[in-house]
Amino acid sequence: MPHPSSPDALLVQLNNLKKESAEFRAQDEETLEDLSQNGYRDMYNLLRRGCDLVRAVDAQDAPIQRIVIDAVEGLVGEVLQFATHSDPDEGLCLTGLRSFAHKSSSQSNDARIDPDFASDCEDERASDETDLVNEKRLPKGVFSHGFLAEARPLLSAMRPLGRSNIPPPSLRLPDPYDSSQKPHHSSTPLARFRNVSNLTATNSTPTAKLLYQARCEVTCRRTSSPVTLRLNQGGSCLAHLSMGGYKNRDPILTYYLLDQSMGDGDFPERRGLELPFTGGATHCAIDEERKLIFAADDSRIKSFAWGDYSDRSEAGTTFKKALPVHTLNSCDKPLKASGPIALLHDRVLRAGEGVIGVWNIDDLDQHVPGSKETIGARFDVSNTWREHGSVIEPSSGNKCHTSVTLEDGRFPIGTWHIHPSASGIMLAGFDQGYDGCYAIGLCHALDLESGKVAAKYIGHGAEVGGFSTSATEPNTFMTCCQDGYIRLFDTRQPLPVLTINESRYQSDNVSSALFIHPDGVPTIVTGARRGEEIKVWDVRARAVAYSMATGNNAVVTLAWDSTRNALYATTECTYTDRTGNPHSYRRAKIPEPQTESKPVVPASSEEAGGASIVVEDANMDDEDDAIEEESQDDYNGNGHRWPKRAEHAEDYFGHTFDAGENRIYRYAFKNEVDPDVLPGWGSSGFSWASPFY
Repeated sequence: MPHPSSPDALLVQLNNLKKESAEFRAQDEETLEDLSQNGYRDMYNLLRRGCDLVRAVDAQDAPIQRIVIDAVEGLVGEVLQFATHSDPDEGLCLTGLRSFAHKSSSQSNDARIDPDFASDCEDERASDETDLVNEKRLPKGVFSHGFLAEARPLLSAMRPLGRSNIPPPSLRLPDPYDSSQKPHHSSTPLARFRNVSNLTATNSTPTAKLLYQARCEVTCRRTSSPVTLRLNQGGSCLAHLSMGGYKNRDPILTYYLLDQSMGDGDFPERRGLELPFTGGATHCAIDEERKLIFAADDSRIKSFAWGDYSDRSEAGTTFKKALPVHTLNSCDKPLKASGPIALLHDRVLRAGEGVIGVWNIDDLDQHVPGSKETIGARFDVSNTWREHGSVIEPSSGNKCHTSVTLEDGRFPIGTWHIHPSASGIMLAGFDQGYDGCYAIGLCHALDLESGKVAAKYIGHGAEVGGFSTSATEPNTFMTCCQDGYIRLFDTRQPLPVLTINESRYQSDNVSSALFIHPDGVPTIVTGARRGEEIKVWDVRARAVAYSMATGNNAVVTLAWDSTRNALYATTECTYTDRTGNPHSYRRAKIPEPQTESKPVVPASSEEAGGASIVVEDANMDDEDDAIEEESQDDYNGNGHRWPKRAEHAEDYFGHTFDAGENRIYRYAFKNEVDPDVLPGWGSSGFSWASPFY
């Protein structure tokens, strides 16, 4: 009989897993209904055992490792596809899957899996896992403002007759903000601390201590509907893609030159332009040496120069408005590339259907200022959903100089990132595949020379949403995922070394996450859409240091400026429609007493809320606010309003405000903090016009 860890025994275990997976996915509809009632133990056991098998082959020869890793990756994908399939006849229709790739401190993993996967947040379970960190659950009977709003119809039906306006006494909101929890008198009131005693930052790491004590000034600007945010490695340019105009139909590029003086309110001066695309801008990248910002829609890539780069040894001239330089054609066959873009070794890369297009920047044609001459053939600009009269540049652009055919081209690359330590390697997360193929949780390292898969990383329960790396740890990368988890990987290992359950909600999408090292202290900063807050995690303490307010806005993208110790966040107000009209608001209940500072409102005057703070009776009837149906009175200008389904109540943070509009925030961490520098109330409805026109 072979040894349990011998190659032959491992292959036998692999074959058994394949057989069990096929049997599990072949169950009839009646059995699946029973399974839904009784839990998902079998499914999680399959996933966990597959990951345990990958760990078991770590000491084996490379050929055996590759066989097992390839097979387990396929098995995990099949099970996840079956579990999350939207058709009940084809799968379980699950949302919010639990982590399955973390390593347990106990070897008896299978017996410990709770059938109720939603209980994954339990604190006692987190302490028993060696590499799984869970966000703490609220105490029993305590629910967020947003959850109670969602559950209001059910709660109303459960109330006694004649007392429909009184919530059940067993349900309550989290305790109000407690300023005594602040670790420093200069800590911003926008941060709600978790009272963690073993945080890593000390007096020997002063920059990290500023971050962990939230000693910052917070400023903001109104923005159009955010798409993505990019900060170049040198920290000189911050580029932001968004959609503005009527019903968010116009692509807009906004950029901030961080080396230059600040504008009003200690926020960098804003520059920008409407992009001459036929559709929405989806991706961007920054070439600091050439002072170029590359932006792309589904068919073309265009570059814009923010300054003169003819003499790269000198600072050169900064243009008042970025000028068009290049146009790249990424839609002509056989390329057909509409995926993410990247800049690597003086080349532009774009992911396509089974292929990566490559352009040499120095060999590209350039637009002549003031000339209408196109680069390449004229592009058909009639196929557009932009407004009549929009300026669309008609160049089809230069075709790619070369391309790389991918070894496995079934799945489109949804996001990618330059490998932190290996040259010519891209980390890639994949979207749903072509021709009915599914790529749930696929994450690979791709060799750009051969197109082959250099490494595979297993453990994601949904599509990878983004990557983050830090020069301090060149063998580590982090992923944020649509399953609500953050995962740290060693580039040399196929399974995550640390898994963080970022949210209290299994279905929340971690929209952005950063892996940073102020003073060498490993830190993770996360933002999620449903949570409407930013969290700062101490990796060594394995805990959340605090949550930061965003004015009830969903976090879209984060960027960390290590040169200036500043965090940027693009956020979206989900309580306005595409034309900026607010919905689902009620009268705000400002906590009393509320410290009244002089908040720094967004830079343009139309962004400020004009009304004074209205303090309402804490005992006002719920009929008048949280439980009432929408009425026209909710939208008058006689007082501040609060979203009915906001995740947090007015007293959750120490400074109460509602953005009421899309914003980009700047959290500037410094020794000398002005406590009056805080964001103000938004307009809860603003003009749809572009901020530049």
